[in-house]
Amino acid sequence: MLIGQVLPRFIEDWEQGKTRYLQSNSYDQVIPMKGQPKFGGWIFNGFDTRKKPDTKEVVKTGADQAQFGKIKQSIQSELIPRLRDIKSYTAIPDFITTDPVASIEDLNVMAPDSIVQNKPIKYLRKARPTRENVGSGSWSVYQAALMDKMDGEYNSLAKFIVDKF
Repeated sequence: MLIGQVLPRFIEDWEQGKTRYLQSNSYDQVIPMKGQPKFGGWIFNGFDTRKKPDTKEVVKTGADQAQFGKIKQSIQSELIPRLRDIKSYTAIPDFITTDPVASIEDLNVMAPDSIVQNKPIKYLRKARPTRENVGSGSWSVYQAALMDKMDGEYNSLAKFIVDKF
């Protein structure tokens, strides 16, 4: 996992550079307080879901569920222990768990349409799709529901960031 490799290395590099800098600039009161990145959680994105046959339950597809499990396990067994080994400060806030702070599904054709029309997903539902092969010239019921669901997920993520940071 990229963040599991990058964040601990960044912290190590920062601490080494800061130590060298402060050896000749001990008067500096700003630098000692800088360079303390924290793991604020993770976002699982770009996955597909399917409705289970004969139910209303929606689940991640098999491959995406497997990937989700691998990421979660890697965070628990690799990233969090490495960050807890940092002694100069706390790199993991108390509110962090191994669960994602948001889950953003693959928006397939909606994301490119959002870019082309210069409209956030939140407002795209009221716009017509730009694809020529859309028979009705409107979003499907599934696509409209997914837009609403992702709008809620974005709002939840924003609230998490505002409340926690």
